[in-house]
Amino acid sequence: MIPSAALRRALVALALLLVPSAHLVAQALSPDSRALIETEIRLERRLLGRDLAAYTQARSAEQRERGRFDSASARLDQLLTGGNLTIESFESLDNEVRSAAESARAASDRAEELRRRAGERLRRIGALQEELAGRQASRDPVSGRWRVRIGPGDHTGTFDLHLDGTLVTGRYTLNDGAAGSLTGTYVSGTLRLQRVDTRNGLDVTYTGTLDPLAGRVTGAWQGTELANGTAFNGGWTAARQPATEP
Repeated sequence: MIPSAALRRALVALALLLVPSAHLVAQALSPDSRALIETEIRLERRLLGRDLAAYTQARSAEQRERGRFDSASARLDQLLTGGNLTIESFESLDNEVRSAAESARAASDRAEELRRRAGERLRRIGALQEELAGRQASRDPVSGRWRVRIGPGDHTGTFDLHLDGTLVTGRYTLNDGAAGSLTGTYVSGTLRLQRVDTRNGLDVTYTGTLDPLAGRVTGAWQGTELANGTAFNGGWTAARQPATEP
């Protein structure tokens, strides 16, 4: 007999393995459509968690009642083959056997219903995730316009990026008038961009972690003034602009 706590952990692990991971969520969806589908997925996962908890309880009840049935049946067998058989003792044990059998059947039926329900929820979650992933086919997590904020000094601007495999190219424009080209890579969620500011003589490298679901990059930058070798550094963030924004 599997302990209820271990059974619950096994079921939750199975659910997580069968549900596609959230990093496949589509960027091409409109914010409202994406939010609606994500809300449905969260709701289904909460309900799935409740169903798995109820299933664990139903299985525990079934095992408990089967144990009670076996015990009462053994005592009834002993009574029927012994020498102290009375109508009172027979009816008492017979009623206990019948009650335990009915309770075990009810718990078994409940567990079967919850198993079916969990399977339906897993299939629905998978279908919703596939819908999101399918919408992603025409987009990638990098290409597009990003609003950037660079510290210290709270400088702002835009990066226009294009992803080709793992290679990233693009152009930048900052509020201080700096503009130029960008080259870099995007590998395993890490975006690395390099620019040369020919006006100020700064060679700057931006490194950040990209969250495709949120459409945000958070990271650090480091630069060197080519004239005297002085190093500079700070932090930066970027947020993807919706495709409809100019």
